[in-house]
Amino acid sequence: MIIVIIMWLTLRCLILSVSGTPIAWDSSVYNTSAKTVNLTIPENIPVGTVVANITSDLYSKANRFSVLIVDGDPYGRFSLSPNGSQAVLRVANPLDFRVRPIRYDLVVLLKCTDTADQPCQTSSEIYAIKIDITDVEGYPPLYNTTCETPEREGRPQRLLNFSNYISRYDTGWTHTSDLQGPSSKIKETLLVRTANDVCGVTIVGGLRSLTDIGWANIASDSGARLYCSSNQTGMTVQAQLVSRTSDKTVFQNLVDSHLVRPEWLNDSRVGYFVVFQTDAFQTSSPAMVRCESSPFDYRISNETTTYSIQLTVDKLGCARGKFGPWCEQDCVCKNGARCHGFNGACLCPPGWIGVACDIPTQAVAIVTVPMQHIYIGSNVTLSCTAVHFNVSSMVLKYTTFHTNTSDVLSNQTTVINFTMNAFRDDYNGVYTCVAETAGTRVVVEKQLILNVTSCPPNLYGMFCNRTCDCVNGGRCDRWRGCVCLPGWMGKHCGRPCRHGHYGLNCSSVCACQNSGVCDHINGTCFCQAPWTGQDCSRRPARLRSHNLQLLAVLVIPVFVVVMISARIALRTKIFWNHQPRQQEEGILLQELIAEVEEEEDMAQNVRLPWERREENLTVVKMIGQGTFGHVVLAQLRTPEKEPVLVAAKSISLAHESGDGSERCYRDFYREVDILISLHNQSEHREGDDQRVHPNIVQLHGIITQSLPRRILLEYAPRGDLLHFLRGCRQDPDTRLSDLLRFALHVSRALYELESLKIVHRDVAARNVLITEDGVAKLADFGLARDVYANTVYVHTTHLGQDDLLPLKWMALESLRDGEFTSHSDVWSFGVLLWEIATFGEEPRYPRVYRPDCGQLVRLLKRGKRMEKPEKCPVSLYRLMCQCWAGDPEDRPDAGQLEQRLEENINDE
Repeated sequence: MIIVIIMWLTLRCLILSVSGTPIAWDSSVYNTSAKTVNLTIPENIPVGTVVANITSDLYSKANRFSVLIVDGDPYGRFSLSPNGSQAVLRVANPLDFRVRPIRYDLVVLLKCTDTADQPCQTSSEIYAIKIDITDVEGYPPLYNTTCETPEREGRPQRLLNFSNYISRYDTGWTHTSDLQGPSSKIKETLLVRTANDVCGVTIVGGLRSLTDIGWANIASDSGARLYCSSNQTGMTVQAQLVSRTSDKTVFQNLVDSHLVRPEWLNDSRVGYFVVFQTDAFQTSSPAMVRCESSPFDYRISNETTTYSIQLTVDKLGCARGKFGPWCEQDCVCKNGARCHGFNGACLCPPGWIGVACDIPTQAVAIVTVPMQHIYIGSNVTLSCTAVHFNVSSMVLKYTTFHTNTSDVLSNQTTVINFTMNAFRDDYNGVYTCVAETAGTRVVVEKQLILNVTSCPPNLYGMFCNRTCDCVNGGRCDRWRGCVCLPGWMGKHCGRPCRHGHYGLNCSSVCACQNSGVCDHINGTCFCQAPWTGQDCSRRPARLRSHNLQLLAVLVIPVFVVVMISARIALRTKIFWNHQPRQQEEGILLQELIAEVEEEEDMAQNVRLPWERREENLTVVKMIGQGTFGHVVLAQLRTPEKEPVLVAAKSISLAHESGDGSERCYRDFYREVDILISLHNQSEHREGDDQRVHPNIVQLHGIITQSLPRRILLEYAPRGDLLHFLRGCRQDPDTRLSDLLRFALHVSRALYELESLKIVHRDVAARNVLITEDGVAKLADFGLARDVYANTVYVHTTHLGQDDLLPLKWMALESLRDGEFTSHSDVWSFGVLLWEIATFGEEPRYPRVYRPDCGQLVRLLKRGKRMEKPEKCPVSLYRLMCQCWAGDPEDRPDAGQLEQRLEENINDE
């Protein structure tokens, strides 16, 4: 054994004094029987590659020999094993040019083992293997934290998720596709590449279906270009349609870049390829990519149109230990290192270096607990730990941002845990952890910068102790509190701009004249008759007073006679009798007056059982108010029953006569008659009492014999659905499936109305009430036309009648012909689903902010519909589109709506 060691030392000295000629690595195996081997290999050589075969003179059939690397490989980068008459040298672990040494001087010992039949002539041999590592550009892969991907278990296993694919022509044709199927199916459709350095994603789709090829032909022939954007800040998007035959150079570049799947090349049906390229895909939230073409001539309809594509890309993430677009590649990361989903790069924990984080090094770790979501006022602990060396002392220092002065916060021997309760702004700065060894002095330090400025959600102020509670889309600012959207003001953004002002901060002055009403959001003027124009400053030329008198004398009697005659002609056919004309008109007029009085008496008889006395009503507080009406919370006392809380809706006394009184009365009595009819026809009971459907608001009575006139309705403590949805925006735990249950309740109410042949005409979130138990109840609060008159209801003369109409909720046939049916209620229900999916946003059509009736009819006739909300499932958007079918017969009925919603809720 001593002789072996002496021989090894002698050879070691000779090896160090003689340098051989390096051999460039060309992936061939180096074979040698010499005692000295010189190799040059690249750092990215794959693990398991054989780099040299050493032939031994010790080998014979009767002898056995063993091999061992005895020096020069401190981190176990190589392995050696006997193979017949040779010793095989392999790469055992990933190499890294940055990690020392960049040259490995291996000392290899080959040792012969005696057998009974054959003693060893030489007991051992020593070889010197010198391996130089060359740097390879782009290796090792870098871990780019700006586009870090999550680690995720479960299926599907793919790095990126593609969903909500919608392609649409401006002429009305729309194609939607659900790309959320199994990874194997998506792989057949798309090819995906990731670029870690720019946080980029390239998606190539080979078009095979006849539908896709059809629009590709049209788009390609038109020469239209696609212009793309994303909802992610800083993210750039490019899209291109490539034809295999027309764009031969571009197509060849795709092939050379390995962006075309081999099966696409061999399939002649795949003639077009859609190429999406993005960069700066940094955040973990989904990115909605949208591309729109330049205008081109649409050959089918001879119209100028545009084409748009929309796609949502989400970082789904691979399971731990996997990476790549389809999560099929194995990570090499060790010792708890995190693997990047884009390229498999490893993020080493403190104390580890190298490509695979498997080479130990002396280090100090300094971390915060919690590691994320640190706010002003949080309790924060700094933890300092030494890794891979013995510590004699450890110091935690703090340097302020402003004064640059340092303080020693803690001085311990091994581990430091320093807690800061109720973190303040002056705690921000540079924290340095310094560790020192005993004896041969080694000092290692690590810095951490803390710059905590955020308050917890919904809080603001210097000490983050003030609550925002913003409504109407207001944003909670760290210092200012609620920052309101245009048109809103107040501490919580709960009040519209004061009269005569509009816009951001309510700083713009309205230009409306002659009592025109100004929209508090955008300043649009709603004029009072007879004034017109953008600022309500124009009116028709005045007629002279005697002309007006003459007009009144001539026109009004003629109008009355025409109306009476039409009524008579429809209800009797007495015009065909051969009686004297004068006698006929007198008889008919008397009959008409008698019929009107009889109808009114019948209505009063129907309403009479519901009459309540004002003195039995105790008002508690105001819960809603508009220009023409208000709603109060009140307690109603009835004989032999317990008092009940009701929402009492009434017409304001100031408007019992005057402007708008006719419309107020019409809405008031319409609601009364519908609610009484619903109750009288209902088959639902609660004990011995007849009740309306459980998803329709309950009527408790009316007051029409005294002022103010009131409708006494079931009280819903959680308010209307619209405000409920907007309140959910600040709650990250709110799930769409929970909100869809409200839509399910409304569909059941519509089923009841449909069976009773009653049309609602104003299905919307503002007309749905939420009870204490979370039950949605359809109501017809006529007050909505008052409170929301400046936003969702448009003042218009529609089919000869002056009214406030909810245009964006109305079906095409209702806008065009004034036709309201259960089918038009289904259309409005589709808009209600859109409101739920957007958490109460105001419905909007592409490129049109607030269309008038004529604009909206033209838009809908061209096939335009509202776009799919972000994060809305494709299946739910399909249901919306079916509710908006141009032909009323093609829309689902209320029963089908209930079934489809139950499926959507179960799939969530």
